[in-house]
Parts: sequence; structure tokens; C-alpha cells
Amino acid sequence: MIFFLLNRAYNAPWGRMIRAIRDNEVSAAAMGKDINKRRLEIFVLGCILMGLGGGILGTFNSLFDPQGYLPLNHTFLVLVMVILGGPGNNLGTIFGAVAVYIIWIMSEPLALFLMQLAVAFGKALLAGMLLVIWIAAPCRHGCW
Repeated sequence: MIFFLLNRAYNAPWGRMIRAIRDNEVSAAAMGKDINKRRLEIFVLGCILMGLGGGILGTFNSLFDPQGYLPLNHTFLVLVMVILGGPGNNLGTIFGAVAVYIIWIMSEPLALFLMQLAVAFGKALLAGMLLVIWIAAPCRHGCW
């Protein structure tokens, strides 16, 4: 719902004015636009959206625990979502988020299988090395 509202605002005259200010402040100011007022509007709108997102996240997680936000991999994961979808394209960012989420979910069973395979291979390699050392070790004073 927020995506559709932002998309409508982006294509409205207000959104064209914001894009004009972003692209060239001097020409927007020359056309009589109040740049500082519009910047404040965008800042307040961004704060409202971030507050809404934080409230939804707190509701989704059922609690607010600062320790839950320490792994920075989620921060980089969001950055990858935006880069994958295109930083200037809201719809592309949504597709990037869905793609990264699907890859993340689908790769978990494969990662678990590969870790189990690596553990089994490591145990077999260790057993083989011990066997080779035991067979190849010189017996000077009688091995038994």
C-alpha cells in the first residue's frame, strides 16, 4: 500500500518538483521553489516511513531487543536488495527484495547439506591421516 502511495506521489506534480530539486537545485530555486521547505517535507516523510517500519518490525518480532540487531549481515542484505533492484527504481527494489529472500530461503537446506558433507569429509580425512601415520611410523623398539 505504501508503495502505491509513494508511486502516486512520485508521478504527481509534487514528485516532479522533488525530482527537479534533486537533479538541479539552482534551476529549481530559479523557478521559485522553496528548496529548504521541500527538504524538510522529505525528511519528515522519511522519518514517518521509518517509524512505521520500526513499529511493524517490533510487532512482527513481538519484542524489541537491541541484541537482535547486532548481526550486520541483515544491513548488508538490505543493501544487496536495493542494489539488485536498482537504487532509483522502487518496483525494482521490491523485485530485488523478493529475489534475495527466495535465494536466502532456498539456499538454507543446501548450505546445511554442504556443512554436513564438509564435516563428514573432515572426519574421513582425519581418520585417513591417522591411519597413514600409524602405518608409516617407524617401529624401532617393537610396535606391539
